[in-house]
Amino acid sequence: MKKAPWIILALALVALSGCQKNEPTGPSSGEGLTQTNAQFMVGLVTEGDLVGIPRAPGNFLGGSGGAGKSPLAGLCTFTWSGNGQDLDGDDVPLDAYVEVDCDTTGVMGQDTVHEIVRGRLRGVDADDNDPWVGRAELSGLGGTGLFYRYFEVRSAAGTTTLEHQFGGYLESTHQGNTFGENVDLTQSVHTVTPQGDSTVQVQYTGSLTFTPVDSTWNPGTGAQVDGTLTLNASWVVEQVGSLTVETLDPLQVRVNCNNGDPVSGTLRLSDGTNTLEITWTACNQWTATYNGGPL
Repeated sequence: MKKAPWIILALALVALSGCQKNEPTGPSSGEGLTQTNAQFMVGLVTEGDLVGIPRAPGNFLGGSGGAGKSPLAGLCTFTWSGNGQDLDGDDVPLDAYVEVDCDTTGVMGQDTVHEIVRGRLRGVDADDNDPWVGRAELSGLGGTGLFYRYFEVRSAAGTTTLEHQFGGYLESTHQGNTFGENVDLTQSVHTVTPQGDSTVQVQYTGSLTFTPVDSTWNPGTGAQVDGTLTLNASWVVEQVGSLTVETLDPLQVRVNCNNGDPVSGTLRLSDGTNTLEITWTACNQWTATYNGGPL
């Protein structure tokens, strides 16, 4: 299977908000991991994409990106620069970047769509002899600030808008049959629907490892796969504050569960005083405890 160009795959990171499930309602305030905020975090983790972000380590090296599915993506202007050498054929350049600038309007069925995409994506291959090592960076135009995406859909039911700002890097590594990612990402998602609006701002810094059940699998195929995921990270959620996040029991992710959600394992979140633990017992089933008791 031919791997998609790195630019499309890096854009998939920008489109994460478009892949999110139901957005949870907002917490009370940035008071730390209070009981109310713990309930918010359960929703953000289980119904959003925080666990899903590292679902397939190295996913920017293979698969199809969200931007490639956009009906307006082909109308964007791409400006390339740098060294596009790619000796290992993994579609990650030695060190090159592309600046994307779009402001387009189109029609999807009966709906009118307005899309703005502005920013820079950079691909860096630290080992051009290893096809499963690479790095994708996202920033604003000129390499400063945050990548910007605005998506508006006007329909008979009303207007829905999504404003997404995103920046940082995602770096893929591997050793033997274990794949890893080092992540430092910041994102802000503001969604407005006829029913109301919500804002979620998250900083995500940390590392993870993923060991597939199928020892012949590699992230360059773009295919999801069953496996074991461990996580050690720091999340800064604006409405809650700084949280340390780690897997107490590695998460077992399965393709037949929402294309890669956990079916077992325990994730712990702590603000240094209060602790939230989420334990998956089956697909779409979990229990949550707050400071050792029921949430």
